[in-house]
Amino acid sequence: ACALAGVDLRANTGAEAWELADGRAVALRLTNGARAEAGRFLVAAGAWSAGLLAPLGCAPRVFPVRGQIAA
Repeated sequence: ACALAGVDLRANTGAEAWELADGRAVALRLTNGARAEAGRFLVAAGAWSAGLLAPLGCAPRVFPVRGQIAA
């Protein structure tokens, strides 16, 4: 379903740094040297989400707890 919607999933790939233009995230540099460009990004990094979003001035209001699962 994601592929049909044009979503590009990058599993097991680390994020290195955001690229900004006019105050918006336009790309994400990845640890494998690739660059992911998009008009929108979905961050699903679990406990690492806060650190990934901090450079954008975002603070997720979710506080993961060890052993927490989604139902």
